[in-house]
Amino acid sequence: MLRAVRFPTGSTASNLVERLAAAGLVERRADADRRIAHIYLTRRGCLALQRALAPQRGVLLEGLARVPSLALARLHDDLGTLLV
Repeated sequence: MLRAVRFPTGSTASNLVERLAAAGLVERRADADRRIAHIYLTRRGCLALQRALAPQRGVLLEGLARVPSLALARLHDDLGTLLV
């Protein structure tokens, strides 16, 4: 089942980044254009992300294992078209 994704407003995103930075999960780097901020995962953030995604990765792999080969090939081709 897919869940709805909520996209944060600018102020909500800024607050989220501030909390993540305070927790040491991301690093904010300024741009010459002060309206732009570059956000990078720290090593701690990468580890937290890997731990958070591990259960979903297992569910996805289990589901894909049940998909017939021809359907997987079609999915691969379709995703390649989408992501290019």
